[in-house]
Amino acid sequence: MEQPNKLSEWTLTLVMVQDPKIGGFTAFFKQFPDIITEGETEGDAVTNLMNTIHDVFKYQSEIEPVKYSSQHHIIQKSIHIRPAEYV
Repeated sequence: MEQPNKLSEWTLTLVMVQDPKIGGFTAFFKQFPDIITEGETEGDAVTNLMNTIHDVFKYQSEIEPVKYSSQHHIIQKSIHIRPAEYV
């Protein structure tokens, strides 16, 4: 059986918080606690989170890379993230 490529797939932990007073949901991934979204439903919050994560990664890939000295060996690899199912 082929071993999964650890760099090509991540498991992310989704954190979902429901506001019992005003309704709606706040969502973020435990691994990226500064990227937070909201939605009226759980589905809306997750959709917003996935779109935001995509936008952040896209932006990061477009900014000018940090210049390193010739002593550093840089590895660049595209990754595919599949959202983990949440309970």
